[in-house]
Amino acid sequence: MESKLNMAVPPRRWVGYALLAAGLSLLFDTFTFLLTNWSPLKVPMYAANELALGCLLTVAGMLLLLAPILKRTLLRIRIGVALTLIAASIYGGWEWWTATRTWVPLYMPVSLSQGHIRSPEFKINLDAGFWIFVEVETKVDDEGVSCLTGYISDYCHKNGVRELHASWTLSDRGRVVARGSTDTDQGSLGGMLTKGRGIGHFSVPSGDHFVLDVEFPEDNSHFDGGHPRLAIEQSYYWRFEENRTPVFLFAMFLGAIAAAFRRVSTTLRQVFTKFSEFFICCQFSTRKVASGSPRNDDRQLDGPTACPLLSLLGAHCVFPKSIAAGS
Repeated sequence: MESKLNMAVPPRRWVGYALLAAGLSLLFDTFTFLLTNWSPLKVPMYAANELALGCLLTVAGMLLLLAPILKRTLLRIRIGVALTLIAASIYGGWEWWTATRTWVPLYMPVSLSQGHIRSPEFKINLDAGFWIFVEVETKVDDEGVSCLTGYISDYCHKNGVRELHASWTLSDRGRVVARGSTDTDQGSLGGMLTKGRGIGHFSVPSGDHFVLDVEFPEDNSHFDGGHPRLAIEQSYYWRFEENRTPVFLFAMFLGAIAAAFRRVSTTLRQVFTKFSEFFICCQFSTRKVASGSPRNDDRQLDGPTACPLLSLLGAHCVFPKSIAAGS
């Protein structure tokens, strides 16, 4: 009966297996979605959040399963250092990745007069959707800019201000890869200082030689005093900004685990050192050795060896004579 109980799997291992399975399932679902744009588990959360949760559960499961092995001091130190490096790498890598992406690959001044505009070459290093829009400052004519950017009101009809119309083509090394116009794709960007008119969106692979051509069929040059800008911006950059907090919290969680491991290992090492000093102390007699003596282990062998530390407390350590003699 006792052998069967010893062979039973402890609850800690079941919890570890469950956390590990859940974490690996979330990681599989995340990577499958990133590669195929299809979620097998259909988890209702953003990919970055699911990735962070999957890593968290996987790490927690591994820690539970490896808990007996992690009792060794040296291994705890290594794990603490490793988790510290992992935490720094996760958050540092995220910050580096977001800082080096082309969230706004094009932002150039333009004239809204009738005619054709061609942008200089620009690069895109992010495989995601982008939005093309024209931005105008409202100080030139607040109501008129609102009409131009799609916010229709009675002022627009009374003054004959129409929405901005445009058509565009995006080319890579002279080959057209996307095209569109305001007839099929519209949108507005509102603000106190500026307003924008969306003229299209596209999603293309990364590249270094993109050129945008825009055609304005109508003359709206009287809005040039609002310093119009032609811009291309990543469609959902704000989602990446929102994911910065979960990534930071996950890195802090790993850092806390690392600090706990290093603290425990340091404490164990200090305790071991104190006990070692105590027993070494108790092996030596309180008798002083005269200078110039040929032997420094000339001890009295006919009585107990006293520990100086405990003698201060009115007690002494009693060891067998054979131990006191160093035999």
